[in-house]
Amino acid sequence: AQPKTHMGYACHLRDKHTSSLLKNGIYLMCSCGTRISCVNSSKKHGNELCNGRDFTLHKLDDN
Repeated sequence: AQPKTHMGYACHLRDKHTSSLLKNGIYLMCSCGTRISCVNSSKKHGNELCNGRDFTLHKLDDN
């Protein structure tokens, strides 16, 4: 099953694939406008700003 939150997605890459968002050249864009590029930014964002369930996947070179 696909992770349902940005935190779950970042942790899935780290734990199951020994990889990361940055290593894959991607970031997650939350519906509130926050750009998430690592597990730590995902933790902080999820704890402080919103529930993290509405996100899209982007290549790092996207604007």
